[in-house]
Amino acid sequence: MVNAKDPFPYSHQMVNAKDPFPYSQMRINDYTPLLVGKGVSSTDIQSYVPVVEQAIGALLDSLIQRRAETISVAGIYPIGCSATYLTVFQQDLGPKTGCVEWVNDLARRHNLQLQLELNRLRRTHRHSKISYADYYGPMMHLYKHPGTFGVREKLAACCGGEGPYNFSLSISCGSPGSSLCSDPSSYAG
Repeated sequence: MVNAKDPFPYSHQMVNAKDPFPYSQMRINDYTPLLVGKGVSSTDIQSYVPVVEQAIGALLDSLIQRRAETISVAGIYPIGCSATYLTVFQQDLGPKTGCVEWVNDLARRHNLQLQLELNRLRRTHRHSKISYADYYGPMMHLYKHPGTFGVREKLAACCGGEGPYNFSLSISCGSPGSSLCSDPSSYAG
C-alpha cells in the first residue's frame, strides 16, 4: 500500500510499520487530507475508495485470523454535511440538506464498497459474524428533517470558531478564541 509512485500523496499516513495491525488506523480521517488538500480532484478522491476498502478488508482478515468471531463495522456518516467540509467547499450544496453533494457522494460510495467488502469477507469466513452499522441513513434523515429531532442548527458546529458554520480551520474546538453553543442538544454537528 505504501508506494513511491502512489498517486495519492497522503496514503502513507494510513500505515504504521510498528503497528501489529497495520491497517487499524483506518477511519474517515483517511479522506480528510485529500479533501482539504490542494490540487486533488474529486475524481482522484473517489478513486481512493478502493484503497481504503482494501485496507479495511486486510484489517478484518487479520482480526479473523487472530480468532475474532464477531465483528461490527461502521460506515461513515454524510460528511458533506459537516461544518468542516461546508466551510472548505461552500459550493455544490444540495437543495434539501444544504450539504456538499459530491462529498456525500464519496461517503455513499465508501459505504457501498465497504458493504461489498464485508460480503466478500462473510463468504470467505463463514464462521465469523460480520455486521455493518449504517450511520449514513439515520444521519441523512436527521439532516432532511431536523425539527423532528429538536435540532435547530443542523449544519453549524456547536463548538468552533467564526464563520457561517461556526467553524474555522485555524480555531479548533476548545482552543482560545473558540465559542461554545448554549444548547448542544439543538445542534446536529
